Amino acid sequence: MRSQPVKAYLAERDRHKTLGAKEARQVTCAMCQRVLGDCKMKESQPVVESQVPMREVYKSLLLKTYPVWSSVMPGFYYPYKLEAGWVYLNIKESRMMLQRALGCYEESKHQAFKQFLRSGATFVDVGCNKGDFTLLASRLVGPQGRVLAFEPHPENCRWIRKSIAKNEYQNITLHEMALSDANGTAQLHIGEKSGFHTLLAGKPQREKGIIEVQTRRLDDLLAQVGFHRPIDAIKIDVEGADMHVLRGARETIARSPGIVVFLDVHPHLGVNPAEVCDFLRGLGLDLFTEEPPFNVAIEDHSSLDALIAHA
Repeated sequence: MRSQPVKAYLAERDRHKTLGAKEARQVTCAMCQRVLGDCKMKESQPVVESQVPMREVYKSLLLKTYPVWSSVMPGFYYPYKLEAGWVYLNIKESRMMLQRALGCYEESKHQAFKQFLRSGATFVDVGCNKGDFTLLASRLVGPQGRVLAFEPHPENCRWIRKSIAKNEYQNITLHEMALSDANGTAQLHIGEKSGFHTLLAGKPQREKGIIEVQTRRLDDLLAQVGFHRPIDAIKIDVEGADMHVLRGARETIARSPGIVVFLDVHPHLGVNPAEVCDFLRGLGLDLFTEEPPFNVAIEDHSSLDALIAHA
């Protein structure tokens, strides 16, 4: 016998099949409000057991029907209340943005952040996109911690600044630049999604235009501003420029014995996972999969797309 949540999901799914574009949008917006409203409940408010599966049903329906309703809804930024705080997102941009708004984007990485980041820590975010992990780190390290964020695209930075201001976070410093292995300028190749921008030329889905951005080596930047504290954690997600960032941060990683590296690896953009792993191991770090409980050592590089490294 089907449960009530399953029946509700099937009923809504069948209903979408018969709706026109305008009516489908109205239904979907109502569902978004229902799910997001559940997600915004105060921590002190008790959650009825039946609310949890119903929330998951609506969340699943929104994700599965995304191509239908996103094609007719206008694109606009709206502040969504997430675990990280208020984050401005445009959910029309991509299914990944909707996943962020619903709190189900890269859930393993979220869990890893909560396991490894401590109050008072110093965190570096390289490749922020809309800043959801920047803001999450800010909450985890607290007022005594520091977050240094690096994002080269001006529009992404604009919305990150708005999110920082809305949350009134005081421990984030946003640098509108790309980290790399050389100081100067470079061409940023604009992607079809705001998280696809890359310093690498000729990559698929990343040919919508080119802008010139500032580049800095992390080692040189920190020395220039007199930032000598060890780095406790660094997240790197730079669409194929993985080794560029690592080479420019070699000294910083080496002088931070307790550092934890969260790295997204991009073999489909030309990155050699073995080269990345050899570099990190050469700095005395052990490599683990980005899956709970985050203690499974990496032995096979062939299908690697994310890792956590620490001593």
